[in-house]
Amino acid sequence: MHIPTPLPMQRLFYREYASCVSSKLFSTPKPPTSAPHKHFRPTLAFSASITPRPRPSTFRYVPRYDPGQISKFRRFLRTREYKLLWQEYNMIKLHHQVEFLTPEDYSALLHSLRPRRYLKFSPTRPKSNEKRDLLFRNLLETKQALASHVERLSVNDYAHILACARAGSFNDYALQIWQELIASGVKPDVYCYNSVIAILYGIDSLEFRTRATSGQQDIAAATNLLRVMIKNKVNPNSATFDTLILARAKKGDTEGIHDILKEIFGLSLHPDEEGSHIVQPLLPRHHPQAPTPHTLMALAVAYGFNGMISAALSSVELISRHYRIKCPFEVWAALLRWAALRSTRVAWTSYRQRVVPSTARTIWDLMRSSKVNVDPSWSMYLIIIQDELRGMRTAAAERLLIEFTEKFKEDHGTFTIAESTLLNIIKIHEASARTQEAARVNNILEVMKTRRDTQKKYWWVIPQASEVEST
Repeated sequence: MHIPTPLPMQRLFYREYASCVSSKLFSTPKPPTSAPHKHFRPTLAFSASITPRPRPSTFRYVPRYDPGQISKFRRFLRTREYKLLWQEYNMIKLHHQVEFLTPEDYSALLHSLRPRRYLKFSPTRPKSNEKRDLLFRNLLETKQALASHVERLSVNDYAHILACARAGSFNDYALQIWQELIASGVKPDVYCYNSVIAILYGIDSLEFRTRATSGQQDIAAATNLLRVMIKNKVNPNSATFDTLILARAKKGDTEGIHDILKEIFGLSLHPDEEGSHIVQPLLPRHHPQAPTPHTLMALAVAYGFNGMISAALSSVELISRHYRIKCPFEVWAALLRWAALRSTRVAWTSYRQRVVPSTARTIWDLMRSSKVNVDPSWSMYLIIIQDELRGMRTAAAERLLIEFTEKFKEDHGTFTIAESTLLNIIKIHEASARTQEAARVNNILEVMKTRRDTQKKYWWVIPQASEVEST
């Protein structure tokens, strides 16, 4: 008797139907007594009755240790070539070499994550969602791999994870890591506290500024966490006070910022009778609570947000002079940006937060003076040009635009001048020309009206036009 071979698709499902036959859920039909036709195709139930061929044993891939890839990965770790490092790590995952990495390799890979390599911090634009997702995936994958190889993460690992979560605005994940840190029994250090306090206050970074989004409950939680930090005898550092400065600025508490300057840094914006701004002994230069360039940035943003540009300049100048800190370029950029913003009438700013329209020009001249000598970037040029145009100072804007194009003519591919800037200059010229023409016409009309009124009043003295023509 000839029994046809099952089709490939039927052969794939032999297990399910064989189990049905063995459990007697279906009755197995008997094979035909005569030879089947050449076009005969067996049914699924019929193919299930056929004894399957023995299958080979399941093949299991056992990876072999490749010393070349692992050594290359560790060389990139030593040389800090992080872009090549992550490319090599992806190749290691592709070739199933992950199990040959040690916990030290995973810890170094975790600390190689730097948010500035993924995110471009901008004062006017939000973070890229694509880059944020890539940072979060790498952070989550590396943390899980490290946790599977060690019994408990170290406090440095937790501090770095919280710092990355703060920079990427992964607030829920950061609070989850904080709860895991507390439950693991690891004592958090000041860097862990700083990241969580900044997240609760709603301060994800200094460079990017949005409206305040933290509620009263988050502020109360951050304040309680600060008390717990002091109770656990964890001494705060300068970054802790930078966070407090920004938190008070978001609430509009400028007097609280003055108190921090007095009580922590020993300086007052208002001099005493002798003209001294020092109210108590200054901190040593290498003290953990001594101000840093990051503190200057925090003060510039805090006072600039509240429209106190003069206080921002005074505080930055006082701290940089008494603590011998060089004011970085980013601080001047922040001062210029806030001065230009607060001198503009926008919907969500109150009148009390506005400053004199020429404030941005004053800061521009100060930063370019021989004493400060800051070389402005092209973005700062665009800020001051737009500010001059808003003030209808077309001549100054044109001079800055010519200087801008001459300075950056070799880098014309790295930036583009907004078309609206040039259109604004043209519109201002047209409006000025129309104003001048209208003034000239009005002047002529006034003269003609004056002459007509004079003729009506003194008609017996001034001859009429008909008399003049007749003579």
